[in-house]
Amino acid sequence: MKFASDFIRRFGRVRKEHGFAGMFYHFFRNRVPLYKSLIYCTNVISESRKVQGLNIIRYSAISELSSQEIEPFVCHGGSGALKTLEKISADGAELWLGHLNDQVAGICSSKYGQRNSDYFVPINENAATILSSFVFPEHRGRGIYPAMIRKVSNTRRSEGARDVYTDWKAGD
Repeated sequence: MKFASDFIRRFGRVRKEHGFAGMFYHFFRNRVPLYKSLIYCTNVISESRKVQGLNIIRYSAISELSSQEIEPFVCHGGSGALKTLEKISADGAELWLGHLNDQVAGICSSKYGQRNSDYFVPINENAATILSSFVFPEHRGRGIYPAMIRKVSNTRRSEGARDVYTDWKAGD
């Protein structure tokens, strides 16, 4: 609810300052998103929700993935998806693949033990970050995303991370 009131207040302020037509110019010129990025931090180990048949495997580099594991990303997102995975892996993030009944259902990537600036808050070496997550459309609605986030978060906490950060986008 706070997001809606903030957006309405911001919308009204910009309309008052720039006029109705100028408001759209202001939003597009300044590339103001119509969503708000929220940062979530946990410092407790929570109980993972069990998803029947879900097996989450950790990979330290994209080179460890088999061609059968890479294929769904290429089919879903083309060569751009593969380049994104390569970039994430090259930046030092580990990949976590969720396998559901021998099919890749989703992916998370995370970093730990590195000072990084992936978010707008200072993150030190004692913190871990979950950088990006994705569940394929045919596997959505089964609780895979929260189960993967909890697994990565709990693993990082058990490895010594004091805090685990992730973000999500709240859209229209």
